[in-house]
Amino acid sequence: IDIKQEISVDQAFKKIKQKAADSETIDTIFVTDSKRKIQGVVSIRDLIMADRDEKISEIMNTNVIFACTHTDQEEVSRLFDKYDFQTLPIIDNEERLVGIVTVDDVLDVVTQEFTEDLEKMAAISPTEDPYLKTSAFTHAKKRIFWLLFLTISASITGAIMSFFEAAFVAIPALVT
Repeated sequence: IDIKQEISVDQAFKKIKQKAADSETIDTIFVTDSKRKIQGVVSIRDLIMADRDEKISEIMNTNVIFACTHTDQEEVSRLFDKYDFQTLPIIDNEERLVGIVTVDDVLDVVTQEFTEDLEKMAAISPTEDPYLKTSAFTHAKKRIFWLLFLTISASITGAIMSFFEAAFVAIPALVT
């Protein structure tokens, strides 16, 4: 939900009431100008605490932190972590408000990134399901190539070591 800075708190509540049913969240209200550029932000708490005839421009916070449409999702999650946001505005190249990211969206991204990192460390191909919710059989299926490769290479290493066993007994430093 976005409002203009010239309106009163009472008018803001009326606008919020009109748009609330279609909005994902109403905790944070963004103040925009006629071109939808962000001018400030005001919380529902600030609106409740303000006088009904007070102008939005008098109570809004003009220090707005935002992300752009091309900002990487990991950077957006870092902003949420750093500033403890519930909502972050997203602007386009012309600095117009185009949407928001909420904390539940960020949790989905963090889970997805965590799963991707675990799969890379475990040398398995990516899956649609989170790593910890995937069965052991599915993980084994994804790792079968590496398991077979390591089994064969360990067998070859064992054969080489058994061939030189007499030398290893005579000079133990050769084992390294």
